[in-house]
Amino acid sequence: MNNMNRQEIIASLASQVSKGEESFSKLTKSMGLHWANDVQAYMTQHAITDPMAGKRIVMRFQRDENARKVEMFAQLAAAGVVLYRPKQSCYTQLVHDHLNSCESGEYLPVRVTATEIAGNDGLKLLSKKSKSKLRNALEANSEHPGLQRIMRNTSKSLIVAVISGSVSNFLTALASLHKAALQSEYAKKSNCELRIQKSTLEARIISLTAKLSLLEKKEHWTESARSIRAMEPEISNRKLASLCAVSEGAIRKYLKGDCPAMPNIKKPDAF
Repeated sequence: MNNMNRQEIIASLASQVSKGEESFSKLTKSMGLHWANDVQAYMTQHAITDPMAGKRIVMRFQRDENARKVEMFAQLAAAGVVLYRPKQSCYTQLVHDHLNSCESGEYLPVRVTATEIAGNDGLKLLSKKSKSKLRNALEANSEHPGLQRIMRNTSKSLIVAVISGSVSNFLTALASLHKAALQSEYAKKSNCELRIQKSTLEARIISLTAKLSLLEKKEHWTESARSIRAMEPEISNRKLASLCAVSEGAIRKYLKGDCPAMPNIKKPDAF
């Protein structure tokens, strides 16, 4: 392979890397480290952007950070220092018991619940920060009535936000969200009861209006009958019933003094 062919291949590989079709890690495995280095140098020389450069920097930083942590823990262990590193089950149980406290209405202080779980290490547990373990604890308690109540009344983004801090802050925020959820449910229930009361009252008003209408009708025809008989004392019951738009039996009762123009009409109760 002459120098011209090699430069063309490097240029082609650089183009593939810039488009994300190839990566330096793949080049190193398939063609060797020297080819990957030559392609990287070519891209730097010709100011060709590498879309994976930022990701590689982050990954390299994370590897270095993890290596430093491993070294630190090894040195602490050699010095006889015992670190408190709670397991996932500890976080899960802590969230479960805290939700029980919320659902019962006790809302115990978080330090009390943590002490019951971790004993003398309760305060250490509360000071821990672990998004993954808190997220797993929420997933493990997804069927808990207290958490379901919170999820029904709280946005998922807010739940995600509260796991970013310490365990203590997370549990405190969880209790606040539970109280807010209860208030929201109470408000919804109150509004529903008010709507039911309104519907009942409207039905009562309609019923009373109908009864009043019947009573007014009764008073109307008896007044008409009295006026007609005053002008025509000899008018027959049948004709009088026809003019008042009531039955002849009602007219007979009216003339006897019973005057039940409408059978068993009950006067409406006052509000």
